[in-house]
Amino acid sequence: VRLAQADHAMTDTRIRIVQPNIPQSDKWRGDNMQAIFDKLLALSARAAPPDSRPDVIVWPESAVPYLLDESPESLSLIGDLLGPRRLLITGSLRRLGEQPAPRPEDTVFNSVMAIDGNGRVVGLYDKWKLVPGGEFLPFETLLSSLGFRRVVTLPGSFAAGPGPHRVL
Repeated sequence: VRLAQADHAMTDTRIRIVQPNIPQSDKWRGDNMQAIFDKLLALSARAAPPDSRPDVIVWPESAVPYLLDESPESLSLIGDLLGPRRLLITGSLRRLGEQPAPRPEDTVFNSVMAIDGNGRVVGLYDKWKLVPGGEFLPFETLLSSLGFRRVVTLPGSFAAGPGPHRVL
């Protein structure tokens, strides 16, 4: 409804929304990482007539169970899929720092990334309103001592981003 009422029409922009329907019980198992990525690529690459290929492909929140922006191979394959003048918008975990492996003290964000046809992250948004009990545990010291845990299984809680801003 909001797009239909907007001052600028997007009639020439084709969007493909990809939902791989992966159960949460399978999502975070390490042995499923490649299969999940391959499924997202396959669904994104589904054939379409040349005049109706999507300009923008959208993947869900935390689409892949690893740090996508730290995987040059994955970014390269996404670039190959997209080609020139196309864009992927995806949810992904992101962390500050350039350590070789995630550590409990790393700052981790639940982010949205825009990736171009060269496999480069060209836009970034870190979620700033986090879900209590899912992305962080309120009163973590007290509640964790009582046996409460977050739904998301990462060492520590997500960090909140700086607040609303444009991605591109």
